[in-house]
Amino acid sequence: MRALSDDETWEEIETRLGQRLIRVYDLQQRPVRWDGTSADVYYDAESNTLFRHEYRKDHQSNLAQFKMMLGALDFLGILIATLIVASHEANDGLYLPPIERSRQVVGQGSRLYIGDSKMGALATRAFLQASGDFYFIPLSQMGEVPRLLTRWLQQVWAKEQAVEVERIWHSEKEGSQARPKLLTLRFETVRRQAAVQVILYAGNPN
Repeated sequence: MRALSDDETWEEIETRLGQRLIRVYDLQQRPVRWDGTSADVYYDAESNTLFRHEYRKDHQSNLAQFKMMLGALDFLGILIATLIVASHEANDGLYLPPIERSRQVVGQGSRLYIGDSKMGALATRAFLQASGDFYFIPLSQMGEVPRLLTRWLQQVWAKEQAVEVERIWHSEKEGSQARPKLLTLRFETVRRQAAVQVILYAGNPN
């Protein structure tokens, strides 16, 4: 455990293990899903900078916590990169370091990264776009996004924006005749943004 707790040692193990799993299961073009979670520990939080008592969604504050950022490869859910930090760290800034490490396993360019709205921070999206990768996230309902969504949808209601319709053939009962069932209504719009490029260093920048 002492040997594996060394960050450089563990990152090398994580990378080599992930590369081997991809070769075995032929998962070259699979998307990578990212999410953060927290874990409880029975530990004296006062004497440690990693384990802390923080706000909890379940309102149980008797145990200290730490936070993990996890990257898993579809469709088997194979972990390829992890990041462990103190529980008070905000999720927004935790995506870039493990994404950079995961590229040693999955490569770079035309890779789809899937995450929640916290992965939608401008710096994270700019980093992925500048590297030739893609992201799929729900928009955070903060700032000007609600106003923009309202404006875009108003164009749909006014029939000023073309909408693509996707249906699937569905049978109500086994043996009955299949009928088309609406699956999605979708449209595409462009929103241009600019950001300062983030440069990550694998080791000492000097």
